[in-house]
Formats: sequence, structure tokens, C-alpha cells
Amino acid sequence: MSTFPEPFATTVFTATSHHPYIIPEKHKDRFKEGTLPIHKCVAYTDMSVRRFFETASSMPWYQNTLFVICADHTNITEIPEYGTEAGRFMVPIMFYKPDGSLKHTMSGTMQQIDIMPTVLGILEYDRPYVAFGNDLTKIS
Repeated sequence: MSTFPEPFATTVFTATSHHPYIIPEKHKDRFKEGTLPIHKCVAYTDMSVRRFFETASSMPWYQNTLFVICADHTNITEIPEYGTEAGRFMVPIMFYKPDGSLKHTMSGTMQQIDIMPTVLGILEYDRPYVAFGNDLTKIS
């Protein structure tokens, strides 16, 4: 990403926590087994994201970047709330700016379709656009 002219937009699809929950051979003994087969794979994913941010934080574009982190769907769980009809569709969505300018926490409902208009709201984009979702910066 450091070779891209600024401003730029990019998408990164990171490690995956899908069955059969395989992690790279060189890391297979690094993480403990959990109570579910997915736990070791999630630990690997956490490490991968942590390493990405460690590297990104040293880049010149980092402080001026909006990061959007979102899961595409849920997976197996031991938490009863996530085993319900509604819970099976609950995924975290996070917006992060290293400069600390985003301070709002929302615990209500947001959909993945709301990401694009919300990004445009955070960026204070002032031109017309078409979106099926909502800009959640405009919802109190």
C-alpha cells in the first residue's frame, strides 16, 4: 500500500476462520487448542491483524487513514446469544482512525450495507451519491 499515490482506497481480505480451520504450517504449534475447533484459527487471525497494524503504524499514510474492519458472517460459538436466529447474523463492524477523531460507540443495529455511506459521512463527502444503506454519522 505504501506504493500507492495518496489518497487511495484499498481492500484487504485477511486470514479466514472457515472450516477446516487450517493455519500455516509454520504457526501450527504456536497457538493453544481451544474448546472449539475454530479457536486456534481465530488466534492466528488475531496475530495476523496485530502484525498488519504494527507494520501499518510505521507507514507515512497511517495517521491519515480510516480503517474499516468487518466480518462477513458468524461462525460456531459457545455464546448462547450468538446461537439464536438473530445472533447468527451479528457481526462486528469497526471504524478506526489512528488520529483518535472517532470517539462514538454504537451498540444498536448496523448492517454491512451501511458501511459505504458511513465511510462517506466520516470523510465528510459532500457530493450526491446513491446508497441503499444509511450514513450512521447522521443518526444520534
